[in-house]
Amino acid sequence: MDKQLKWFLVVLIIGIFLGVCFTLIAGTEEVRSFILVGDFTPDKVPNSEQEILDNCKDLDLEKTAYCIRDNIKLFYFHDPTLEAHTDFETLKEKGGDCYNWGIFIVRVGNNLNFDSEMVYVKENGIEKHGFPLISNGQGYYIIDNLNIYGGKY
Repeated sequence: MDKQLKWFLVVLIIGIFLGVCFTLIAGTEEVRSFILVGDFTPDKVPNSEQEILDNCKDLDLEKTAYCIRDNIKLFYFHDPTLEAHTDFETLKEKGGDCYNWGIFIVRVGNNLNFDSEMVYVKENGIEKHGFPLISNGQGYYIIDNLNIYGGKY
């Protein structure tokens, strides 16, 4: 084997190794969103719901889903309370459960002119979990506890 081919194989193996390590460390969702979609994390924690709307306006469906997630992840925390609060200030100060965050995200999605609604998982007729779904007739995205699922139809 000639010297150039050996170097090529070494560089290829190192590249594959580093790619696998990066994916395992950062997680595939974070790698995908950073490389393919972009990072919409603002420089500071948003001060209002309107600021999130301003940060995420005029984006396509996929970028909007990631933008909403990236804006709320700066102050997101899960608090499994039974209080039904969905306003920005209370969520920022106290956090919320899947319902609280879901209703907030649905409202933001609707205000950004996407079709948004809550979807519920039931067990024996009892709602056990809820998550927001935003769509536009060409695709859909679910933002479930800062995880994003979906794509084009």
